[in-house]
Amino acid sequence: LEHARVEDERRRLTERLETLHEIGRAILASDTIEGIAGAAVDRVLTQIQCTRVSVTVFDLEPGPGRLIAVASRKPHHFHVGGKSGTQFLAARETSRLAAGLLATVPDLRPLVRDLPEVADLVEEGVLAIVFAPLVLHGRLLGTLSIGLDRTGDLPEAEGDFLREVGDMLALAMEQLRLHERERDLTTRLSTINDIGRRILEVRSAAGIALTSVERIHQAIECQRASVILFDDAATRYEVVAAVTKVPSRLSAGRTGPLAEMHF
Repeated sequence: LEHARVEDERRRLTERLETLHEIGRAILASDTIEGIAGAAVDRVLTQIQCTRVSVTVFDLEPGPGRLIAVASRKPHHFHVGGKSGTQFLAARETSRLAAGLLATVPDLRPLVRDLPEVADLVEEGVLAIVFAPLVLHGRLLGTLSIGLDRTGDLPEAEGDFLREVGDMLALAMEQLRLHERERDLTTRLSTINDIGRRILEVRSAAGIALTSVERIHQAIECQRASVILFDDAATRYEVVAAVTKVPSRLSAGRTGPLAEMHF
């Protein structure tokens, strides 16, 4: 009997290790945060006896956040990019999660009256929620949560596994965010250099202005980019160059008293 128990434990640990390797490979193959989270939730659902698995990220500060991945054994009302009861529950546990600890809500049913968002979870068959933090360098990036079809908590071994997956997700997401920032900075530096080269080729103020706003409009998602000059007394204006997504009365060449402009 003891031999069988040891073999069963060894098999379970081997499966968990293989799952962590699979998640790691899927993370390396993905180039979006949503793809990374999606790879994790699908695999966690196969390893832990639960009803649903989801990932929520906090873009700036801990709060309700964004649901970016969900895997469920049953039909549900939640969609990626939307809100769900798990997000509001996680917001109540930010201090514990930021400390790198699991947080458990052992019974959701008493919370339905105060948190209507939880009603959809209970309707889905989720009676308890366990959150693993996505925390890096003391900063809470989001949560990995599982919904249980029973009240109570997770066994210790499953909690450890969930925390390991959360650590992997936090590191992978931060790496991707840094890569995206680096790419954005590279794009902007290239744009500035391109503007500099074109300025040297153009012989007029209007040409320099048009070259600049064209490149800025390409590099930054905006409705309008323009260069407007004022006279010495700052009483009149001239639109030297403008690029817009829609027609505008403040087009290139327009002049008038500064008082008529509304910033």
